[in-house]
Amino acid sequence: MHPDRYELAEKSKKDRGSTYNIEGTVVNYVMCDLKNKALMIAFDYLIEQNIEVGSLVFDGLMIYKDNMSSTRLEEILLGLGKRIKDVMGCDITFTNKVMDEKYDNIPVLNFPLRKVTSICY
Repeated sequence: MHPDRYELAEKSKKDRGSTYNIEGTVVNYVMCDLKNKALMIAFDYLIEQNIEVGSLVFDGLMIYKDNMSSTRLEEILLGLGKRIKDVMGCDITFTNKVMDEKYDNIPVLNFPLRKVTSICY
């Protein structure tokens, strides 16, 4: 599927004196590529919606939510999932990760690789 990823994983392991779980490393590389693609699609969608992105993080991104109602945030979360489905063909549920460390105006939108039933956690 990704012979270049296999060669990269094999070289990375060899450089560290190991041959352990090269296939697992390949899967990790592929998953990171997919997550990055989804993150870039989400970023573009948010910009189209005139939403300022504060930060990209490994498992999601942060947006500024000044004057954003909970209804609008819910619409954005659903819209993100729909855009990913339209572009990549996979189901991803975005959630609002409430921050309680004095960053009340920036929600973190996470996209776990498994389907979640709750929008907020």
